[in-house]
Amino acid sequence: MKKIKLFFIGLKGYMLSLITLFFVMIAVLLVLNYSFSQYLFINRSGELFGNGHFDNGLYFQNITPYDQDSQIRLDESLKSLEGNPCVKKVTHNINASVHINNENYQLELYDQEIYPDMYGTLPIGDWKSMEDGKYCVVIGGVIPKDVPVGETVVLKSIIPNNSTELEVKISGALAYPPMILKFGYYSSDKKANTADKFYIHDKVLYLPKNDTTLKIVTEFCDGNTAPITSGVVKYIDSATEKQKEEVKNIISENAAVLYTDTILESTKSYVSDSLRKILPTPSFLLLVSALSYISIAVLSIYKKKADYTIYYITGCNKQTMHILASLQVNITLLITTITTCVGILILKNMAAKGMYSLPCLIFGWQNVVLTCSVALVIFLIVVFVSSLMLRRFSPVEQLKLTKE
Repeated sequence: MKKIKLFFIGLKGYMLSLITLFFVMIAVLLVLNYSFSQYLFINRSGELFGNGHFDNGLYFQNITPYDQDSQIRLDESLKSLEGNPCVKKVTHNINASVHINNENYQLELYDQEIYPDMYGTLPIGDWKSMEDGKYCVVIGGVIPKDVPVGETVVLKSIIPNNSTELEVKISGALAYPPMILKFGYYSSDKKANTADKFYIHDKVLYLPKNDTTLKIVTEFCDGNTAPITSGVVKYIDSATEKQKEEVKNIISENAAVLYTDTILESTKSYVSDSLRKILPTPSFLLLVSALSYISIAVLSIYKKKADYTIYYITGCNKQTMHILASLQVNITLLITTITTCVGILILKNMAAKGMYSLPCLIFGWQNVVLTCSVALVIFLIVVFVSSLMLRRFSPVEQLKLTKE
């Protein structure tokens, strides 16, 4: 009880400094985690794009999608590739907006040779085409453990007066973050075409792609699916450079094109450079605030040197003094760290439920590890400095200083 009383007595006199530091450290740690979350998104995008076997392909983007004539010519170019000996397939987004009990989702047709490998093993359930005579869907944008895997749901169109419905079975759920592949980005700067530009956060229902499901999606869209403005032409493994160039020339007449290997290379460079480009500013802010925190901790201990000397005289042992001083100067750091970690986990939980979407950010356990690591380093420095100072406040040391 006496130790607790001494602890709170010791906080008097610099509460304002501690409160100010609390808000400063919270702000700095949030900025640091925001930047780190950007890096996590970039890194995860590169992993997904690489897992999706998008190498050895040609990315195309109609840069004038509202020009009907241009789109018609692109459609004709893509159709001319049918039967081309060096083209394996053309992958592009095909989707419709639907709802389940007034909860909106994007119903997306997925390529069964790409998406299961891209996302990997699901945290719950599996990728299936059909079960019990019903099409199966994989859901994304919700917490996996909340997904009623194995249950049947009815999809309805969000378009007024469209009565299209589809009964499907939920076979699995994507893990957080719900990064959904969306083609549609292009920059004349080749280095800017990185994988993170092709992923968004959204609520999605992945339905296997075939002729029947294509018809169903068309019905959900009132018979008018969106035109193919972007996608990837996938080459066969044995395609020669000459054949690839011929296909590129056909598509490039009506769209901007870029080899997918270039996207993968740009992404690798971007991932390695992102930490160097994103983290310097928050790291500098962290360094300044950490030095301020350590300085205030040192000054607060020095200010209380007479009190600590009295504690020594009245019987407080060295271990108790060190614990007392360390807790007093580190209480703000402990509260700040706990608050930041709880905030990160709340944000992650809310994002996993689809309650909000922060584009190009991922919050995860890595943020918690980073926050705790930073706090631990500052904590150890403060404890070390405070231990050195407390040695000088013992009666023997004070007597030596007085004699000097």
